[in-house]
Amino acid sequence: MGNLINNIVEAYGGLDRWNQFTKLRVTLISSGRLFDLRGFPQDPTPREMSIYLHEQRESLQSFGGPRH
Repeated sequence: MGNLINNIVEAYGGLDRWNQFTKLRVTLISSGRLFDLRGFPQDPTPREMSIYLHEQRESLQSFGGPRH
């Protein structure tokens, strides 16, 4: 890691602290034309997104309309 990354990680508890966590979970309201263009109409419904910190994986619950 570069010096900037090292400084940031250390400022927030160090690499050992980072490794204690596996997932970040947020509630969000998504919008935008990109979702509509891809066939996922958007509305103001809150959705739950989970981001796995040590894997290339995420999940999004209640995404799109009832057919999704």
